[in-house]
Amino acid sequence: ARLSVVYPFAQLIALRSGLVVGFGLMALVTGASALIRILRREGGRRTTAAALVLLIAAGGHAWVLCSRGLGNDESAPAAIAPAGSISADPADWDGALTTFSFNTHYSEAHKVELAVAIRRAAAEVVVLPETSAEYGQAVADLLAQDGLRYTVFSAGDQKDDADPTTVLVSAVLGDYEQAQAPAGAGHGAVLLRPAGEAELNGHRRPTILGVHTHAPVPGSMEEWLASVEVVVGQCRGAGSDGDGSDGDGSGPEPGLVVAGDFNATLDHAPMKDLGGCADAALETGIGGVSTWPTSSHTTLLGSPIDHVLADSATWSARSASVLTLSGSDHRALVVELAAA
Repeated sequence: ARLSVVYPFAQLIALRSGLVVGFGLMALVTGASALIRILRREGGRRTTAAALVLLIAAGGHAWVLCSRGLGNDESAPAAIAPAGSISADPADWDGALTTFSFNTHYSEAHKVELAVAIRRAAAEVVVLPETSAEYGQAVADLLAQDGLRYTVFSAGDQKDDADPTTVLVSAVLGDYEQAQAPAGAGHGAVLLRPAGEAELNGHRRPTILGVHTHAPVPGSMEEWLASVEVVVGQCRGAGSDGDGSDGDGSGPEPGLVVAGDFNATLDHAPMKDLGGCADAALETGIGGVSTWPTSSHTTLLGSPIDHVLADSATWSARSASVLTLSGSDHRALVVELAAA
């Protein structure tokens, strides 16, 4: 029935952890009511059955989250690398790739805290949805003070109701050039391809797609669904024109890494088939950890709508973590990829 893409079911299924709490509380209240009726000899069989059904529903949602993984460790990596210890020389790239994805909430996140987190992660690729080019350059300038050189790319020329996606690429990956992003991918997407040779030191350099799809709000459900299908379609072999098709069966562009705010979870229909890509958080055991909203004050309650999808033929996920940073309603997703 594809209810996962129909209002309000799309919003409900995105909040599985909330459904666990909701069904659990209803099971508790209904169970207590059943117990009272039994003690008063007023029956209670139907109420008991209802409580069991609610409890099973809560347990089912909890089982899905646990099976995807809730083992997040915000302390990894624990220490900031000493200044000068992180190379910016392409000759030193060993084929591993750390991707840092963080929605800065209209460029309001704390720049210094973000720069420190990027340096701590030693990220080669930084994808920042809802982020102006000026903000991205300011973060790059802070990192440059520690000798970390990043080139800033942005979809800032696209007129939209939200700040565009901005991507920072470390000099260690060599030169990159911005290509035409898939049409219909949401609030401005950034597509980056290696300039010159696709390989560096015997390792394939990533093709990077930074994205921010439309939100699934009443009145924009069709736009949301279309934008998610376009983005995920890149993993199924859809052309760079982003027509939202299911792809031609050829799989993703070699070395493709898609990162950003998808406004969708693995429960939504377009995310069920990732084609030749794998969800890095799911692969590393944190697929159930919430990245939005931070107002829940815990990664166990919310929705995992930020993702890093990587071409399985090129990359395998080595580790991942979700970090809480100041000034945004999203958490950052940090993923370390190794050559497959």
